[in-house]
Amino acid sequence: MYSRYNRVLSKNKIILKTVKNTYKGIRIGVLFIGLGVVFLFTGLNFFPWILLLISICFIPEMFIKEERKKAFLRFYFFLGLFILFLYKIFWPGLLIFLGIYILLSSCSKQRKLNIAIKKHHP
Repeated sequence: MYSRYNRVLSKNKIILKTVKNTYKGIRIGVLFIGLGVVFLFTGLNFFPWILLLISICFIPEMFIKEERKKAFLRFYFFLGLFILFLYKIFWPGLLIFLGIYILLSSCSKQRKLNIAIKKHHP
């Protein structure tokens, strides 16, 4: 019984690792295509558009259940930086953006804490 559980668990880890590697490959492919598009349009200011490209690269990771929250926070972080630099509202926008980012990450940590408490105290 115990060895069967270990085999299933190890198979699930291998499958999850394969899925993560697949999404990493997709992310790198999207990055190169996006870099080509950014370089193709020379009229674009390179800096803020590279931040948008990096945020788009985290979208495929949102489909992995275990990585969804981290990928969303990374996506939000780089998208926010792109907007701040594009519209040149850096300091006031940065304060608002960081406040929202801290609230989102704190809510995620609080939810993990509640789940852990429920497991230990039914």
